Amino acid sequence: MDSLSQIVLGASMGELVLGKKIGNRAMFWGAIGGTLPDLDVISSLWLSEIDGLASHRGITHSLFILPIAALPMAYLTKKWYDSDIPNHKNFRWISGIWAIIAVLGFSAMSAVLGNALFGPKSLWITGPLVLFGLYHYVSRIYKNYIISGPTEIRASFKDWYLLAFLSLVTHPILDCFTTYGTQIFQPFSDYRVGFNNIAVADPLWTLPFLSFLIAAAYFKPGDERRGFYNKLGIIVSSLYMLWTLANKHIVEQIVKQNIQEKKLIVERFTTSPTILNNILWTATLESDTVFYQGSYGLLDRSKDIQFDVIPKKHYLLQGHEEDYSIQILKWFSNDYFSMLIRQDGKLQYNDLRFGSFSDGPKTEDDYVFRFPLILQNNELVLGETQRGPSKEKQNTMASDLWKRILGNK
Repeated sequence: MDSLSQIVLGASMGELVLGKKIGNRAMFWGAIGGTLPDLDVISSLWLSEIDGLASHRGITHSLFILPIAALPMAYLTKKWYDSDIPNHKNFRWISGIWAIIAVLGFSAMSAVLGNALFGPKSLWITGPLVLFGLYHYVSRIYKNYIISGPTEIRASFKDWYLLAFLSLVTHPILDCFTTYGTQIFQPFSDYRVGFNNIAVADPLWTLPFLSFLIAAAYFKPGDERRGFYNKLGIIVSSLYMLWTLANKHIVEQIVKQNIQEKKLIVERFTTSPTILNNILWTATLESDTVFYQGSYGLLDRSKDIQFDVIPKKHYLLQGHEEDYSIQILKWFSNDYFSMLIRQDGKLQYNDLRFGSFSDGPKTEDDYVFRFPLILQNNELVLGETQRGPSKEKQNTMASDLWKRILGNK
């Protein structure tokens, strides 16, 4: 999932364990734990493009490694609060200012997201809410943290370990529900678990959860309302996740119905939701020489899926099937891929699991995940990864997606 979702989940786990004892500090350290597994992206600074692709959601997401990683996190946080640094006046000012900067950043991100999803008119609604939240939270940070006196933090190593464990381990578990795939069995297996039932960013999972977490943060440690709102957020987000699994089952039954009615000879198929929602889904079907790809929305009036035919063109890899980059890409895409020759003459590998930006005949820029390949020393290697729509489609992508979600049949 996206970073904000992981922060919210981690913060909620922190609150669940230590919210009664240490208040919002539990949310802070839970958010840190919820973010740490994704620090594997730092490896891209020294790894090649293809190795960076293979390592993401790898060893740092292992359910065998993270319980061990929770030990130093618990030890360091306990040692930190056993020292006098957290209550030093200068430290409180510095950390308080950084908290205010974080609130400003989140407010700006909320406004941008609202504008992208609903257009400039949404700013008339989100603008006042953001300004109110800014004023309220900045004043609370200043009053309750920056200028407040020393606070005694009483938490055992066991408490800190449980906070670290839950915030770290829930990260890869949440990632498993997306399409990307998560190597939770490392270092014993590089099998990538992906249930494909929720988009990597889904506001309807994240924002209600975040709202309940914010509500919990208003109350002092020990107040029963903190636990109530936090648990309510966990329940609501869990119910939403169950709803996405139900949606996937419905979509797959409709895909199977289309396969039978259209008498398609299909070896296998996969379904996944499109970005930012769980209403519109992409279905990718594999036959002998082609893939069939179509979209179905739960709001569509017809269950008839119009499939685009995508030639596999795997023959373009002839003689390079065992090249290192090709082996990694095939593993990453679970062999749901097609090939094409770009306008610049380069080969392009298209991961079809993530769908495309438009229906109908596909161009090289239409695939969500596409990988240009270049020939080096008689071996195909991955060039610079390209994602996102073409510049021509960027301005209308959000509105086009919204219209398609509402149903086009």
